[in-house]
Amino acid sequence: MEPQEMTRQKWEVLWYFVVNSGVPTKPGLQKGCGVRYPIASGETRFYSYPSRIHEDFGTSYLSQGKGSISKDWAGKICEDLSALGILGSELIRAPRQSGNTPHYYLLEGYEPYLRIMKYLFRMVKDPGMQRALMNTYVIEHTNAGLVRYILSTKGVEIKRSIPLRDWDAFEAPKVFEQYFGTKSVNGSDPPCSFAAYLLEQVDCAPVVTLRLPVFPDGVSDEKRMKAIESTNPEVFEQYPWLKWHSTGIWEHYLRFEYQHWILPILALIRASPAALEYFLFNDWKPHSGSLDYPLFTLMFTAVRDIALVRDVEHDPMVEMVRFHPGHAVSINDSETGSALLEIDLENGRTVSYDGAFTTDQRPSVTRDPVATRPDRETNYSFRSWVTISASGPEGVLFSPQDLSTALRFLRHLRDIRTLAARFILGKLSHRVQNLINIPTGDVPVDSLTGRAVIRDLNEILLCDDLYSERHFPDLYLTKEGERVVRSEVSLSSSSPRAVTETVTWAKFNREVLERAFPGMIPLRVRLEGETPYIL
Repeated sequence: MEPQEMTRQKWEVLWYFVVNSGVPTKPGLQKGCGVRYPIASGETRFYSYPSRIHEDFGTSYLSQGKGSISKDWAGKICEDLSALGILGSELIRAPRQSGNTPHYYLLEGYEPYLRIMKYLFRMVKDPGMQRALMNTYVIEHTNAGLVRYILSTKGVEIKRSIPLRDWDAFEAPKVFEQYFGTKSVNGSDPPCSFAAYLLEQVDCAPVVTLRLPVFPDGVSDEKRMKAIESTNPEVFEQYPWLKWHSTGIWEHYLRFEYQHWILPILALIRASPAALEYFLFNDWKPHSGSLDYPLFTLMFTAVRDIALVRDVEHDPMVEMVRFHPGHAVSINDSETGSALLEIDLENGRTVSYDGAFTTDQRPSVTRDPVATRPDRETNYSFRSWVTISASGPEGVLFSPQDLSTALRFLRHLRDIRTLAARFILGKLSHRVQNLINIPTGDVPVDSLTGRAVIRDLNEILLCDDLYSERHFPDLYLTKEGERVVRSEVSLSSSSPRAVTETVTWAKFNREVLERAFPGMIPLRVRLEGETPYIL
């Protein structure tokens, strides 16, 4: 048997490692399989060895074995999986053994994950596919980091015109002056004031257009900046201040990239096994520097897949999928529209998708046989956007009608400069940080900037790292509040939280703001008997 040949029994041994390496939903279920030893990170790792695999296959439900396997054959399979870069091994002395023997474990990282997933899609068929994808190991690795990793291996670059309001409050005014100093031929004044630009009172929209590579997690800022500069030499020559005023670029990687590209892809591949397989293993590529066509194809792959099963199999990240919901929603700019597909996530966000295409494939008249072929990547439209519903969870969040209150609260934070205020201000987007530095001025409720204010405050309500004793030393938690803070629930894609926990965090964070800044935020209407989180 060649190492790359995947027999049914080799797959069962591999799946044995996958099942037992993930964090079990019910720890008691893992009793009896392999052994767990501490590693350098302070966590424990699942190990097993041939004689233990032989024993587990005969006794453990989690082994997934269809019978027995000999010790020698288990050893041969483990060596094959090691040669494939899926398993690693260490010499460890097993119980009741006189010497060290090879103990095998599942290698971490996205490359072993991809090798496993390629075999999973080959060996597992419906109806077992969705259940297999709910395995803890698979869920933990099907995350935002995976999306960035795949996009980076494809060489994806996001072409974006970054508005100057996306630089931070310290750099933005300087960037505004230097931008128009660069643009000006005779040294004339900018066409508008910085304040008028931020308040969207004039037709003045300065931008810097860059091609921004998608980087895998862990790349240093220095390497990122070198890559960005080498990708955009003409832009850096035109705007040399980008080398030392770069907060607008980092804002792209901190917020924009995730919300506009990473999360829409992640939601689709978590909701649909077919979309996951397409994204991981199809030979797709960006078209003319845009991801729109791959996302268009990915969306319809998910639509076809989900429409057949009409279920998302209780993915802990995906709460609900709706087709053509029929209601108008904000699209994060000056327009509203309806979506073809909506995916509600457990963390309070909704990812919406809309797409259309024409079947007009009439070729142009030319003698070139290649040129007569219709370009399938031009007869379509696609867009996606992420929203937070103002009506939920349970009326805790801010709505557009709260904009004046929200601006008053944020400007109060700017003025008092306490440790808590500085911490909250640091969690705001650069766009909103710039806006609240303008002391007066009307902000339309339906404007891009007005919606950014409400979105940023709701992001704070939905986060799970707002409260700490250091930032809020004068707040004293009840037992219920302590329980919330101690919980290890996280919004990260690798450890999504249930809707009820999202509501709990939103209520908790709202109470933190109400108590820490009395009179600045209207008190939320509590239900009868609702337990307070703060004394």
